Amino acid sequence: MKKLGLFCLFVVVLGGAALAQTSSTGGTAEQFRSGYQKWLEEDVTYLITPEESAKFATLKDDAKRDAFVRQFWSRRDPTPNTAENEFKEEYYRRIAYSNVHFAGKLAGWKTDRGRTYILQGRPDEITADKNSMGVPREISPWQGDDGEPSASRAAWTVALGFGLGMFPLLGITTFMCAIAAKLWRLKQGPMQLGNYAALPFQIILIIPFLRVGERLLGAERFTFDAGALMQSMPHVPEEMQRALVYAQWHMIVGWAVVAPIAAVLLGLVANSVLKKRYQTAISGTRVSP
Repeated sequence: MKKLGLFCLFVVVLGGAALAQTSSTGGTAEQFRSGYQKWLEEDVTYLITPEESAKFATLKDDAKRDAFVRQFWSRRDPTPNTAENEFKEEYYRRIAYSNVHFAGKLAGWKTDRGRTYILQGRPDEITADKNSMGVPREISPWQGDDGEPSASRAAWTVALGFGLGMFPLLGITTFMCAIAAKLWRLKQGPMQLGNYAALPFQIILIIPFLRVGERLLGAERFTFDAGALMQSMPHVPEEMQRALVYAQWHMIVGWAVVAPIAAVLLGLVANSVLKKRYQTAISGTRVSP
């Protein structure tokens, strides 16, 4: 009976030890999930480089992770000889500010405005305005007029300029782009950049635009035979002028079909490239107060 009691006591002690070990392990995993993982996926997600993230993932114990975190902030400390890390303090201040001022369906730090504010800081100039619905808003240099981030807006502005720049009537695309930028409150620089980039395509695609327009409208094929044109001009100028007007109209129809597709494809590519370059440029960089 005594041996049975000792055996039961042994089982209880062994089970308690196993339970304590399990709790300890679970607590460590929970601590990593709520502590280190939060630091990695929320606190420094805009700062940490892919190389740093990969290295952090290889660390096996908390002591090494703590050392990594200290070194991470130390490398970005503008005044390493002082007790304060101004970079770290400013960075977390911007996160807190974003969570208060830019929160909506998402936490403030997750929004485009929050991310830009965290990385770029407060803009030098903010313009008070109202949108088309009369709702008050603020426009800053690193935002578009509708609050869209600059990289994305610039990409689509270039794409729009490119589409307008392919317009098949030479000499008017600069004016068209200027008017479009004014109407939609876009930057003239990216708009005209797209316009100038489209110049070779504008010339190359004149005949393809014409053929597309003719095919869509079921029109007679216009000939570019210089000899025939010169011979017909003195005899039937009105008919020749009419043919040229129709040809220009067919070019415009072809452009109206092809250019939007080309502009959208260019916009998607440019938007992806500029966003990646923007993220690469700001990853691991120093946030200036």
